[in-house]
Amino acid sequence: MKRRGVLKLIPGLAATGLVGPGCQAPGKDKLSFFIVSDAHMGWSNPTQPSIDEQTAAISVIKKRFSGVDLWIDTGDAHHGNLQGAERQAARLTWLDTIANALDSAPLLYVPGNHELGRGQGDPEMAACQLGSLSHRPYYSFTLKGIHFVSLPQLLDTIYITRETLDWLALDLALHQHQSVIVLSHNAITGTTYDDGATAYRRTINSDEVLDVLATHPQVLAWMHGHNHGYEIVRRDGRLYVSNGRIGGFTPTPDWGSLGQGHLGGVYGQIDQSGLSLRCFSATEDRFMDEIGLGHLSASLRSTTSFDVAGPAAVGLGHGRQWGGTSTVIAHHFISDQPRGKAVVDNLNHGVVNENPSLNYPKVLADAKKIEKKVIGLGVKGPKKAWSATEQALQFGNGEFEVYFPHTLRGHGLTVRGPYYTLLPGQRYQFDCHWTGSVPADLSGQIHLFDANGEQALLAMQRTSAGRFEFEVPSERGVTFGVIRLDLVVTEGPLGLEGIKLHPSKSTNGPELARLRSHRALVAESSDRSPRQFETTLTELKLEGATHQLHRWHLQQDDLKWQIRNAVATSGDDPSVTLQATELCAGQTDIICVPISGHSGVYVKRLRNVTRCALNLPYHLRDSVTVVVEHAVGPVSLVIANADQVERIEGGEVTELAGNDMVVRQHSASTISIVAKSQGSA
Repeated sequence: MKRRGVLKLIPGLAATGLVGPGCQAPGKDKLSFFIVSDAHMGWSNPTQPSIDEQTAAISVIKKRFSGVDLWIDTGDAHHGNLQGAERQAARLTWLDTIANALDSAPLLYVPGNHELGRGQGDPEMAACQLGSLSHRPYYSFTLKGIHFVSLPQLLDTIYITRETLDWLALDLALHQHQSVIVLSHNAITGTTYDDGATAYRRTINSDEVLDVLATHPQVLAWMHGHNHGYEIVRRDGRLYVSNGRIGGFTPTPDWGSLGQGHLGGVYGQIDQSGLSLRCFSATEDRFMDEIGLGHLSASLRSTTSFDVAGPAAVGLGHGRQWGGTSTVIAHHFISDQPRGKAVVDNLNHGVVNENPSLNYPKVLADAKKIEKKVIGLGVKGPKKAWSATEQALQFGNGEFEVYFPHTLRGHGLTVRGPYYTLLPGQRYQFDCHWTGSVPADLSGQIHLFDANGEQALLAMQRTSAGRFEFEVPSERGVTFGVIRLDLVVTEGPLGLEGIKLHPSKSTNGPELARLRSHRALVAESSDRSPRQFETTLTELKLEGATHQLHRWHLQQDDLKWQIRNAVATSGDDPSVTLQATELCAGQTDIICVPISGHSGVYVKRLRNVTRCALNLPYHLRDSVTVVVEHAVGPVSLVIANADQVERIEGGEVTELAGNDMVVRQHSASTISIVAKSQGSA
């Protein structure tokens, strides 16, 4: 099937097919979506719009595009230079002002550099909690036959990890017959405006990303945040789009005509004939082409995989996993028939660290500063004794600390996620590629830092000029976080051109790996075909050789509901248990959103509820029961489609707003919302 066609920049309205208010109406002939980006909540700066201005802009967007199938936010939800209570307040403001306000359709969230670049603990985990992401920040979502992929910059805020790209290649291969839109925070090099920065406004390993995309012509567009401008560029038969701003700074005029001064986003729709995009000003309540900016609308004509009856699905990412380890899945999507697919295969390279060939030691320049760094590692040592160059990492004489992935800051870890997971009782090795002769007395030792920042000092054996080996103690358990290699250089300068961390044990070909849950076999790597599994499972275990590295892809099918700000656990009965996340418990609402609309009665919001059992309706006349197990204040529920309610039991109706009603709970712990019978008026 042909996926790509000719890009047509449309100066007028008629040719786009996005004419007037009709673009907001739900329809069976298209999939529609709206993207906002870069709210930067909590930023104190004259260029940052006020909360009132942002609230007003979201209100305009919500009213104008109430019928879209999908909402999207491409990151920088809050500003990065915030700590403690100030950071928490900014995160909650984004939830209440933007994410929770956009409650008429599912919301896809892609973390930005401000969520991932700073903060105590594990910012990646915090971003997943903020955006109600089920597993890792890279994931996919399919709706009406169109496949959306979240591809954030992890490990370093300008770099898409090899782990992510391994998973992306698998995800795209599994969806090779579906049209794809990739959502990210940074731009691809050579597309939208980059302000002359060598990396900050673009993904530093864009070449690797493009290599993956080049083998998948079904990818129609790359849509990103970060630049705060509205821009649409054609390259290689795709659209590369900067999604504007709902906050943050305004690009200066010398960047070009990028819709400066307008809060808003990008409206898009896909039908069987292609993809159409129009940048929208919420400030003016008009499309940009209606105010003389015709270059901010575009159409890509191509046969697509749009299918109005196509089931919704989510693809959960975990690009690398050692045999013998487990992972817990936090569910934010619910299905009435919970089945899915699992694919596991071997990664033959078995390399733990990112950027092992040091392809990305760069001098990073933007308008404000010049920074020398190497992606995937950090170095501490005598001043001016080492430098990052295009060819190698140069060491002088002295004692050096080389961190994987990068240096520790303060008392907590700032790395994101278990990128460098080492198993207890296993032996690993560093293979180093040095320039020139290696001094005989080059020595070192290993420090392992777990998720709490606690460390273990390990002896390291040098087995050859370029190899160091060490063993993880059996009693340490699985170690996450940072690995530190201490080096003593006495005969510098010494250049490092590559360094690979991998298990010492060699293997002859791929080994069998099994995916299990509660003793039930789910999938095995000898057969690449997807195997069925129950998505109610909360923990999956990857069995097999512990020195073998694998990638896996978990897909949950036939989605009916999205749960935000809480984790959903299914039981044996029709109800699900909702447990508010630590960030949201008692501080913001739990949101329940139907994936493809629902004209019957359902609970839209739960306020002050931290744990409850709830039966989600799948049919128009289903009634709803909420059993509140824990609350932090007076419980209130927002019930959608109030005209379908017959009566309320265990609560009192206190407010009507449009077709929503607010039900407040008194002494009873159970609230029942009884829907009208089939024969009722």
